[in-house]
Amino acid sequence: MRKMMFFVESDKAEMTINITVVTHNRLDLTKICLQSLLEKTKGQYYLTIIDNASNDGTKEYINTLSNLYSNINIFYLQTNMGVAVVANLGWASFDADYYIKLDNDIEICDNTWLEQLVSIVEHNKNIAMAGYLLLNWKCKKEYITLQSGNYFISSDLCNGGCVIIPRHIHENLGFWIEDHGKYGYEDKNYSDRAVAAGYLIGYIPADMLPVRHLGFEEGHIDNVRESAKKKNREEKYFGEHLYVFNKLLFDNGIRKLL
Repeated sequence: MRKMMFFVESDKAEMTINITVVTHNRLDLTKICLQSLLEKTKGQYYLTIIDNASNDGTKEYINTLSNLYSNINIFYLQTNMGVAVVANLGWASFDADYYIKLDNDIEICDNTWLEQLVSIVEHNKNIAMAGYLLLNWKCKKEYITLQSGNYFISSDLCNGGCVIIPRHIHENLGFWIEDHGKYGYEDKNYSDRAVAAGYLIGYIPADMLPVRHLGFEEGHIDNVRESAKKKNREEKYFGEHLYVFNKLLFDNGIRKLL
């Protein structure tokens, strides 16, 4: 069967985008995520899929995709290494102008989702992380007007379910921190480091979000995974305890941002 490649219009002829999706079971959600991504994403991009030792047919499914699309790179792990470690593997596997972390419970609903993310950071170099407001975290939020004229929801925390980070930010702040366990606080930690470095982070405002966070909707919630995440948060030397400790180190300049 003929493989399909995607091309996108951009102001930068050589602009590259690495979309990384980490999978671990949740086959039904993974299918929705990847099918909607492939159907509704315009432009040129590379899709890195890393499977975290799935045993429910996910590996077989994503293998069929690699035979259809020439822009997909797939890695299979023998052990579940958690989100941050594997997302970093995907980040490091392809050097791109823009890195996008997309969780496998996100459904793409509008074909402008990628264009909006790239545009907001391409025209506002002081934004370190931009995404869509998928979770109502208790954090500071403020509507502001950027130098480009775009509206933006400035925040002190940026959710990592669907987030873009430019290369120059990565060069200054590095990768996700892997300290916090399998289901950790990598996005909150990166948010802290970005804010400490003087960057803006936050969300693209939209009346109708171009993506859906299915994993938090009735009928899609994985109780086993949520139980594992809760246990991780409560572990004394992982999760929240280590996140708070690291935040203290970063805030006081004891641990370097990179």
